[in-house]
Amino acid sequence: MANVIDAAFFSLQRFFESYGWYVVFSCVAMYVARPYLAAWARRRSLQQANDPQRVKVLDAERRRVRVHQQLDVMKAHREQTGSGAYS
Repeated sequence: MANVIDAAFFSLQRFFESYGWYVVFSCVAMYVARPYLAAWARRRSLQQANDPQRVKVLDAERRRVRVHQQLDVMKAHREQTGSGAYS
């Protein structure tokens, strides 16, 4: 068991001896690039949200839901007042 742990430790040590600076520089580059990538993702999300085709579909759906809500309100009002007129 100790040999397996020692072998894994020495293997990891050799990896960092060979590629340690690459790992460090990669981590620094990712840390520096993170705000730029986040800003890019926000811009892309906003562009997709404002896509004219998407807005058109969502507006039609919103209008459909509003009409159904209004009909439900009118129906509830008629049931409460017992009249056929909406006042």
